[in-house]
Amino acid sequence: MFSLLKKYPRYKWIRTFLKQVYRYSHHRSMRHMENSWPYFHIDSMSPNDKEVIWCGSRICTLLPWKDLSEVFLNKNVFVLATGPSICELDLNGLHHHGPIVGVNGAIAIQDSSDVQFSAYFIVDRGFIERRFEMFERVVSQKIPCFLTFDCIFEVCKRRPDLLKEASIFLIENYNERYGVGRKNSSDLARAMETDDGLEVLGSVNGCVGFSHDPERGVYDGATVVHWALQVLVNYRVSEVAILGMDMGSKGGSHRFYEGQARAEHSSLDDNFEATILPSFQLASKVCQQLSINVVNLSPYSRLPSDVFNKKSFEEYMGEKYAI
Repeated sequence: MFSLLKKYPRYKWIRTFLKQVYRYSHHRSMRHMENSWPYFHIDSMSPNDKEVIWCGSRICTLLPWKDLSEVFLNKNVFVLATGPSICELDLNGLHHHGPIVGVNGAIAIQDSSDVQFSAYFIVDRGFIERRFEMFERVVSQKIPCFLTFDCIFEVCKRRPDLLKEASIFLIENYNERYGVGRKNSSDLARAMETDDGLEVLGSVNGCVGFSHDPERGVYDGATVVHWALQVLVNYRVSEVAILGMDMGSKGGSHRFYEGQARAEHSSLDDNFEATILPSFQLASKVCQQLSINVVNLSPYSRLPSDVFNKKSFEEYMGEKYAI
């Protein structure tokens, strides 16, 4: 059966047929895993020991989050998002001042700047599908990478061997975990009320929240930066400085590495008011309670300054590092 895997990208009827089999044989709450079945599996041999199985073969062991504790504990951390303002900054040697976390296509900044990453986040399987060469670049540098299970699946479809030497940490949406049924809206609301590991801002379609225990799942917040922030707070960093979080405020391209010809659709405009803004408002509240300072270094960011304090990159670096 697994031999069909090599054919289904060309023969869509095979994929369609398998989806129908999955839907008839699995509960509706497990629908979020239908794309990866039956080739992909995460074998949980113990709470802290998980292995990726691809076409019946063991590919890699997912690493425990504690492996990165010393990288971030009590550190000032930079998060590189992908807004066009990134290109206006001199980032050469930034890694000498603290760990740098990259998201999605941030790796492309290395085309113009000497930047080294301490960790990386990719949580959209569509990014792996469309920008696989960027993920290959991350792995080639042995950068620890946080991926969702469906991102790992997309990698397996293309180059499962790539994962054998990679440092992969599994990160999951709170309500779309591998092997766990998705809660309906009422069950999710009850879980949010009783789970001490969650902080919730009202009830905006169950989308706005902040996880104090991100190893059990994070809130999406409609941006990968929100995922990363929940993880960094869990590692008890001292400060987070976010660069390139423009969110399309200047119009045109949303990502610094895209030309107009290759620009992809962004859902930022659709999600900003309903999900993105309230998610970061809640994140700001949590970080203040934990005495973790978050600074927004994008000069064009759509996020207002009452969410995260805004500074120019030059001002921030001068204050912190006398540069």
